[in-house]
This record gives sequence, C-alpha cells and structure tokens, in this order.
Amino acid sequence: MKLLTHVVFSAGLGYALLASIPGGPGVLTDAVFAVILSYAVNYLIDILGHRRKDGWSVRSPLTHSIFTAPVWGVAASYVLWAVGAALGLGGGVGLYLVVGAAVAYSHLFLDSMTEGGVYLTTGRIALAHFRNGNLLLNVAFLLGGLALFLF
Repeated sequence: MKLLTHVVFSAGLGYALLASIPGGPGVLTDAVFAVILSYAVNYLIDILGHRRKDGWSVRSPLTHSIFTAPVWGVAASYVLWAVGAALGLGGGVGLYLVVGAAVAYSHLFLDSMTEGGVYLTTGRIALAHFRNGNLLLNVAFLLGGLALFLF
C-alpha cells in the first residue's frame, strides 16, 4: 500500500500543479502525465533507494536525500516530456521539470513522516515517527492525493 500511497499523492500534486497553469496542454494530458510521472519517480526512488543493512531494508541517500531525489524527479520528467514532445503533446519543458522535482519531494515528505526519515546531509531527519505501514496515515494521504485531482 505504501507505493500506492506515494503514487496517488504525488500524482494528485503533479496534476494540481500542471492544471493550475492556464493554457496548458489540457486536463487529460495533464492527468496522464502526472500519473505516469508519479509512478516512474516513486518507483525509481523506492527501487534504487533501498539497501540491506543487518537484514533490514533501509533508505539510501542515493535517492532519499533532499539533494538527490529531485535529480531523479527531473530526469524522469525530462524523459516523459521528450516522449510527449515527440508525439506533439505538452508544453514548455520548464514546468514539467518543476513538477518532476515536486513529485520527488512529495515522496520525501511522505517518507519523512515515518521512523526512517530522509537524508538531509549525512544524517536522517523525520518530521514524525509513524510506522511505514500506518493504515490511517496511508489512507489520509491517499485521500489527499485524490482530493488534489478533484479540486
């Protein structure tokens, strides 16, 4: 459920950012881009950003740092923008790169609510200390992501 929470929340945020720009590519294009980007960025951050330590999966600064996460978001966003541009879709690249960074930061925000936190420099910080699988927290952020799509 954790990856689903990340994807829905980030997609809602990405869509809200894209839809807030007047004269953008359109509702359907914005929504599709936001969902694909959200899945790509969150998948990259989680798959590449965990390592084994003493038998436990722990977050790595490779993707879970406030400095490295936006790089993954911008890279994924640029690739998706380039594909869209080749198909004649989308607008200027700048907005899409900002959305890519925002999606990556939303992943870190959600992770910072858990015990593991995220990397600031060499150490980790956490805004709260909930467990990763906290059902109430996951549902709240799932609903928040859906609300961003609707409003």
